[in-house]
Amino acid sequence: MSKLSLQTIYDEIKQTLQKSGIEIAAYITISYGIQFIVSQNNQSGLIRIYQNKKGQVKYDFSQIKDPLLLQSVQNVTNVSYEKKASPIQQMLSSELIQLKYSL
Repeated sequence: MSKLSLQTIYDEIKQTLQKSGIEIAAYITISYGIQFIVSQNNQSGLIRIYQNKKGQVKYDFSQIKDPLLLQSVQNVTNVSYEKKASPIQQMLSSELIQLKYSL
């Protein structure tokens, strides 16, 4: 399988999102990837796409704060994004579980 360029990936995502009524801005280049703003129904968020030297692509939807926009982007792109708990949230969750089972 050949390595797709970030430009090609962006063009494909742009076409797919626009067909679903999601507006997409031009991308800018960042370290190891690109980023661009998407918007729909007065909500907007930032998508980052990273590609390593092996050609593996990772999508970062963490800057899309509106849950409806995030769901729309995930549905259209078929890319899921699971928000990870912060280290503090993980620690508190772990301590609560231990406390629950120690009682």
